[in-house]
Amino acid sequence: MTETMIIAEAEAEAEVAVAVEAVEVDDGQPQLQKQQQHQHQKQHQKRIVIEDDENELSRGEEVEGDDDDGLPDNMNSSGKSTKNNDNSKNKNNKNCVRFGTVTVRNYGMTLGTNPATSIGSPVCLEWDYEQLQTILIDDYETTKNFGRIVQIQNLKTGKVKNRSPREFYLNYYKRRGILERAGFTDKDFTSMERQIKYEPITT
Repeated sequence: MTETMIIAEAEAEAEVAVAVEAVEVDDGQPQLQKQQQHQHQKQHQKRIVIEDDENELSRGEEVEGDDDDGLPDNMNSSGKSTKNNDNSKNKNNKNCVRFGTVTVRNYGMTLGTNPATSIGSPVCLEWDYEQLQTILIDDYETTKNFGRIVQIQNLKTGKVKNRSPREFYLNYYKRRGILERAGFTDKDFTSMERQIKYEPITT
């Protein structure tokens, strides 16, 4: 994050009264000559501080004097109050969410009670889980982005083919194989299928 500060000095316009008169020269020919009769200058120096912080620009306060455009100090050229803008920025800064760590959990698969399954027993995640590790959010994002880069490179080179949505579908045989490897038997399948079909599901 870089912060850039630019300081510019501007001078207000000077009030000058200039009179023009005809003056006789030695040869008698009239000639116009500008002559200052009254000159009174008011110089106002102001400093405008422009602070660049994450693409957000904010105007600093004036050191001395009013704006040349005659607007109040808390008004900009568009007529909007800079005070309200500062309040809204402070409010947005307060209402923010930040994440520190990411916890990775490993859930097992078990018999489910989803009535939408037409054939066989459904599969769902267990309530119990195995907590693998807790890492910082920055490390997690770096690892995830690196994995995406490797996946894109493998897709381009043909090492790995992009999976279609149909490959994520678990048919009867895939679900049954998962449940059998988890230790369930035919008796468990029959009991759960009967419960889904005839008994009301309570939550």
